Amino acid sequence: MTLEQIDAIVAPKSESKDLLLQWLSDHSLADGVTFNSRGNAVKVNTTISRAEALLRTNYNSYTNMNTGERASRALSVHVPEALVGHIDVIQPTTFLGLDPLKPTAPVNKTSIALAQTVPSDLAQIYGFGDVRNLTSGIMGTAGFQGETASMYDLSIFMKNWAVQDNADHTFECVSVLGGSCPTDVRDYGVEGNLDTQYAAVITSEIPNKYYSTGGETFSFFEDLANYLLELDAAEQPNVLSVSYGGPETLFDQSLAESTCNTFAELGAAGVSIIFASGDSGVGDTCDVNGEDAYEPFFPAGCPWVTTVGGTSGTSGAGPEDVWTLSGGGFSNFFARPSWQNETVSAWLVSNSDGNTQYYNASGRAYPDVAAGADFFEIMLVLCSLLFPSSAGLRPHCPRMFPKHELNSYSIRQLLTPKCLIAPWAQLRL
Repeated sequence: MTLEQIDAIVAPKSESKDLLLQWLSDHSLADGVTFNSRGNAVKVNTTISRAEALLRTNYNSYTNMNTGERASRALSVHVPEALVGHIDVIQPTTFLGLDPLKPTAPVNKTSIALAQTVPSDLAQIYGFGDVRNLTSGIMGTAGFQGETASMYDLSIFMKNWAVQDNADHTFECVSVLGGSCPTDVRDYGVEGNLDTQYAAVITSEIPNKYYSTGGETFSFFEDLANYLLELDAAEQPNVLSVSYGGPETLFDQSLAESTCNTFAELGAAGVSIIFASGDSGVGDTCDVNGEDAYEPFFPAGCPWVTTVGGTSGTSGAGPEDVWTLSGGGFSNFFARPSWQNETVSAWLVSNSDGNTQYYNASGRAYPDVAAGADFFEIMLVLCSLLFPSSAGLRPHCPRMFPKHELNSYSIRQLLTPKCLIAPWAQLRL
């Protein structure tokens, strides 16, 4: 679908816009209003005191004890009853943001593989090493929170580990809302390098783009999706692989729903969105709002993305099995989609772990698929690191279907690329 076709379905009603502007005018704020290019989001320039009066709340200053970052946030907001159903989300309010990723990994100061996963292992297990000469489409990865990726490190990685005769493959860094695209080889991020290196190694000659996304922490997922939606179809990635997320409890439900809906729009435009399921099993704390419960992950629990869990045994030790820390569970925000009913219902009937009281069995279940997550070898300024994470499995997961061959073939034949692949993958499993 084109952006115009999507907007014809999801654009706000004129009544919603009129009610919103009247409410802001009643508080002398209408003059500070700007709409985005799609007309479905509004930014209001105001002071904290006037925002407090508008939303009938109190903003306080909060400090992240890990980073020292400060933010003004509220615990709740209120809108007139007449506006209920016309406003999806109001931010910045209750979302305090995600902790920056600071992964650690042991250093291997040689180019010799130790007991970790390298591209040749994945090529053998998932059968993509002999795929050649794919050039159509765009493979996208994304970075947030100042996370960058190094083209220099990628060039060394590909010289050592390329398996598709594409040792010279690289990526283009695209700055979104002020995201960083440094040229100094010493500026890199572990997560950014992991994503770009394993995306390049499995995509033959398909162009790779790394979307370095700035903007506000409460909206960077949605901001990136909206940016991609406004591109011409030929400039949109056919697959977008993202390794970020956090516990659902960190997200206001209205914010999660708004973000997930934007992913649905991006999927309708033909972009397959792949998210990692997380690295915390059923949750870090097993506490949801003070109750003993498994802690779902977002955006992994959004029904409009394909969520990838982790396996172990891909580094040659075998056999392949569930990775202990692979995220998985059931969303508390999103209901189970119909295409999951048969598989999930069968699992619920056969499951006898005695823990059903700790999860929402009627929620969207995840992950949809899984792939190797054991100690990925990556390159960081001439040192290779071992990196255990479900993040690493997302870039190579498209080959498991093999998804990129599907889209590259579809584009060459002037067909529509596939978007939401989770139901298709469900049928294949």
